[in-house]
Amino acid sequence: MVISPLCGGDFSVSSAGGSLLVSPGGMSAYGLGSLAYTGETGLYLKADAGEVFLKLPEVHGDIAAATVRFGLHTQNFGAAFTVGGFSHSAFTADLGKAAFNSEHGSGALFDTALSFRIRGLTLEPSASYATASWGTGDFYWFFGKPNLPALWRLGLTGAYDAHSLGFSLFSLDPDILDNEGLGLFNGASRGAVLYYRFSGKNRHFPVKGTLGYCYAAGEMEGGLTASNQGYSVFPYRFYNLDASFSAHAGFALMSLEYRFSIIRINAALGAIHVFQGAGSADIHYREKSLFGGNEKTTPLSKDLGGLGAAFVSLDLGIPSLRLGPKTSLSLGIKKTLAMPWGYQHIFSTDESGPQDTRSGGGPDPDLIRTILLSGLSLYASLAIR
Repeated sequence: MVISPLCGGDFSVSSAGGSLLVSPGGMSAYGLGSLAYTGETGLYLKADAGEVFLKLPEVHGDIAAATVRFGLHTQNFGAAFTVGGFSHSAFTADLGKAAFNSEHGSGALFDTALSFRIRGLTLEPSASYATASWGTGDFYWFFGKPNLPALWRLGLTGAYDAHSLGFSLFSLDPDILDNEGLGLFNGASRGAVLYYRFSGKNRHFPVKGTLGYCYAAGEMEGGLTASNQGYSVFPYRFYNLDASFSAHAGFALMSLEYRFSIIRINAALGAIHVFQGAGSADIHYREKSLFGGNEKTTPLSKDLGGLGAAFVSLDLGIPSLRLGPKTSLSLGIKKTLAMPWGYQHIFSTDESGPQDTRSGGGPDPDLIRTILLSGLSLYASLAIR
């Protein structure tokens, strides 16, 4: 905290932590820390580090990530550069018919953005690049590991007064490799996002909102054989997959803020809904003679239209509590609730399973605990000027 008096400007330290999901069999949580410095000339530097802890029956593992952002912000020009990465050790996900195990994984992110202000109009082009790889693993049905050689994003935002309009284009080519690094399945995906944002000017009751549209499409093809699986009891001579998907979705977000005395209340409501979409796959395989020797082609298709989710978030905090002439403290608590819909026809449930036999028909205490404790966060920030 000696940076501020030596260099001039503002220095802040902040931290946050909370639960993501609490279930009867475990929980997931996160922790986040941040350091930020803004100089009097417009130079700034910010470093963030955090970790997600997943201790659920379906997902188990820890994921750590960190980013460093630095740049310059003046009245008519700005530039920002971000470098980041993530890593995890042993990770397991078991979602019934879909499972994944990995010894380790890591990735890197690079992002840059420029801003130009001309007669009240601000233009901001930006670009991002990311890559990721994973160690030895399996997908339950076969040995393999995901691989992301490159993810690209190009974007442009224009802002005037309280209104802004922006779009981004995405491109990524995910692969699935065997544990020796040879290709099993090759994929390609493309996407686009268009959005409009507005900010209300009421100082006592500011309102912000976002409306947007996104499109995504992709395909993946490849095959498994006894040779690229490397174990004698693999039941197929070959197992080929040709799959694709496309989706059109809309999203909206609105936030309201109200302040009285030293208290700030912020409420946010958002939703995303797939208006039109479809996923399909053609599976062609031949069994080994020991396993029947049958050859079959199976077409699969799923309607993705109607999928969606909504969330509501309530933030209660003290944005600036003065501790001294140049020191202030910000702290608060935040609660988020989310509700998905439309997924029943994709992830069908077994209605013949055990039934709830509790007497009285009262509310499920585990469900109440999940609702109350999931999405609960605490945060604090110390600023020195």
